[in-house]
Amino acid sequence: MRIRYALPVMFCLVALAGGLGASARADEQPMTADNFLTTASAMNKGEINAAEMALKQDDAAQEIKGLADQLYRDHQRLGEQLEQLAQSRTLSLAATADARSLGNAARLAVLGGANFDEAFLETQVAAHERFIRLMERAAQELEDDELREFARMQVAPLRAHLERAKKLAASRSE
Repeated sequence: MRIRYALPVMFCLVALAGGLGASARADEQPMTADNFLTTASAMNKGEINAAEMALKQDDAAQEIKGLADQLYRDHQRLGEQLEQLAQSRTLSLAATADARSLGNAARLAVLGGANFDEAFLETQVAAHERFIRLMERAAQELEDDELREFARMQVAPLRAHLERAKKLAASRSE
């Protein structure tokens, strides 16, 4: 059953190994339009990938699949918006998910059942906390007014995702 993830896991591990060589963390890079769009798109791709994994997980709990469905739809929409913003500025988006998301995907790929559910929620909480920090920083530091407003507008939906993941995690630990 877990064999279907063997190739993606190997790809993630190779990509992760290459991604860890980057010297500066996203929160240490200057907040330029290019850095923002690249970082946000990489993190967003990670969210879409994680949601897809949960949706394909046969033994994931229904509430996990419900969260994954919402994440998939919302982050697909966010990805389309990022694409439009990048195109209007002749900038490029990240080709793959960020290194942390790829590592999380490799971890999730070998889990099943309640272990998958728990790890999925844990990664979603951490990923959304990071994504919110990026958006809040961008809303304060970007010089591009449209991007600054875009980032500000993303905080509330990301917080809603975070709160839903936290609530699910808390209800599962009771």
